[in-house]
Amino acid sequence: MVKRVCKWEVLQGEVYTYHHHIYFEVGQNARKAVGSTGTYRLLQKQEFAQKLKDHFQKRNRKISPNAFTNTVLDINRKCTVSIPKHIHTMPYWFDEETQKLRTECNKRRRKLTRSHWKKLQEDLENNVWGDGYRIAMRHLNSLPPPYNPTIERKAQILRELFKTSSQRPQMKHVWREEVV
Repeated sequence: MVKRVCKWEVLQGEVYTYHHHIYFEVGQNARKAVGSTGTYRLLQKQEFAQKLKDHFQKRNRKISPNAFTNTVLDINRKCTVSIPKHIHTMPYWFDEETQKLRTECNKRRRKLTRSHWKKLQEDLENNVWGDGYRIAMRHLNSLPPPYNPTIERKAQILRELFKTSSQRPQMKHVWREEVV
């Protein structure tokens, strides 16, 4: 039944949940999938035959047309058998309209990406130390250098953290009776 679903759309209306209603039609000739991802034709017979003829002509070897045709057909048969077949039909929701929208979206995304790259290239041409430099250096220097203090600095840090009794501030002693 899924293959016969056509003209589906999400209805926009006042719904008191996060769900929306979906309208669709079921018919005999419902929809045609845009395509299928089938096997690739790895061997083009005509081009292969022409290359093989050229190869034999360069080496001045003569081969009968019948033997030549049989050789090409045999190679084609063996290649076809060795190619795994992965035929997947497109999902039921992927129709011509979805294909058009997807194609348009990809075109616009690529156009936007190209324009941003052109801006970045122009910025790099105009100002060598501008955004282009910052982006490149951000990727090159992704980690900050490690902190390696000198021995004197380590000693100073230890003295500040662990002060001797003469350096500590004097605290006023409070008796228990004063607190209560």
